[in-house]
Amino acid sequence: MHRFKYYPLEQHSLHQKPPSPMNASTRNRRGAPGIEVIQYLRAAAAILVVYYHTLNYSRSSFWPKLGSEGVDVFFVISGFIMAYTTTGQNSTENRWRESIDFMWRRILRVVPLYWIALTLAWRKEIFSGQGNLLTLQDYLFIPHYHQTRSDMIWPHLVPGWTINYEMAFYLVFAFSILAGRYRLLTMLSFLGALALGAWNFGDKTDSVFTEFYGSPIVLEFGFGIILYLAISKHSLHIPQWTLGAMSATAAVIIFLPNQFHRAFADGMPAFILIYGLLQLQSSFRSKTLRLLGDASYSIYIFHLFALEAIEKLIRLSSLYLTIERDFSAILILRLAFAVGVGVLIHLVLEKPLTRFLQQLPTWWSSQARPTAKHQAAAISPGVPPARNHDDQALAGLSVISRHGMSLNDFPEIENPRDPVRAQGGNFLILKR
Repeated sequence: MHRFKYYPLEQHSLHQKPPSPMNASTRNRRGAPGIEVIQYLRAAAAILVVYYHTLNYSRSSFWPKLGSEGVDVFFVISGFIMAYTTTGQNSTENRWRESIDFMWRRILRVVPLYWIALTLAWRKEIFSGQGNLLTLQDYLFIPHYHQTRSDMIWPHLVPGWTINYEMAFYLVFAFSILAGRYRLLTMLSFLGALALGAWNFGDKTDSVFTEFYGSPIVLEFGFGIILYLAISKHSLHIPQWTLGAMSATAAVIIFLPNQFHRAFADGMPAFILIYGLLQLQSSFRSKTLRLLGDASYSIYIFHLFALEAIEKLIRLSSLYLTIERDFSAILILRLAFAVGVGVLIHLVLEKPLTRFLQQLPTWWSSQARPTAKHQAAAISPGVPPARNHDDQALAGLSVISRHGMSLNDFPEIENPRDPVRAQGGNFLILKR
């Protein structure tokens, strides 16, 4: 009689009907395709932002100027995953430890690689002893107006403006964990009050903090939390063709020019796009796209340096003579080089560095580790360990991966007997 049916999320992955006891192990062994889709989106977004910046090296108007909209997608995703991976943190015990552990893991995952990139960006000033207050502000994630673009609130490493938002979001979310079961309501209330306050009083102050953190774009993190609530409570069983049409339409709308603020013009289509893809069933798998998704943080952080390097090489070679005549080939060359450098940095630097840092002991770790009951649930007899913590959670195996993870944090289990010791993944944020 009813066209739409409800299925609780706790019984199935994001896009499937509740499995029967007979096929539950098989489904878990395959992992959760929803997470694979998200990784593929991160790979596509990383390539888009590199493409977006590659266009700055040519006067050609043939290729469309797009790609920056990906930041809206990933802000929504970040809010969703933060809400999801802290599911179950409703107890009144050890909330401070959980909050500290959450923030510490985010710092370990985000800060070291970003500081390395910042040091490269500030290398002349630092090594000549000419570093200034702006240098310190960048390292401390304090927003300021750019040195040359005085109308923009950018760090010296321009793409870092999104990291300033992410770090602020992580900090506020860490405090919201103290509210236990009301953490999501607390977070939504804070984001709403922040945007509303800036809307009413932002034009009455010249504070850079009010202008930056009062931007409606912070609502996109809230959209992600609402997305989690919409899916986790009751998931509508929408026909596959409808989900596909929703996602395709949203993907088109998000790139269309508009007069609204990006939080609504791009954030809402991103909400619909992610919802549709998380619910859409697909057997498509790609190890290449998965790798690109894992490496998206390194690709994003270092792609400007790679583009500068390949530009110098092109100008020193005969290829420079073909730029205007065969711009498409040069664009592909630049794009491939920047992406390749990012993947190489991910494999050689990011993964080993993250693995080392996450193995460092902390004074609260013994209290924050999951119980034996949770570990037993994570390593069920007859079911191989999932590739990463989010796969485990989405497949219904456990909710042990709660500390400091985001969509952009897909740890690979180093030791199946110790699921807490994990190596972090990455996250992607794009240029405004």
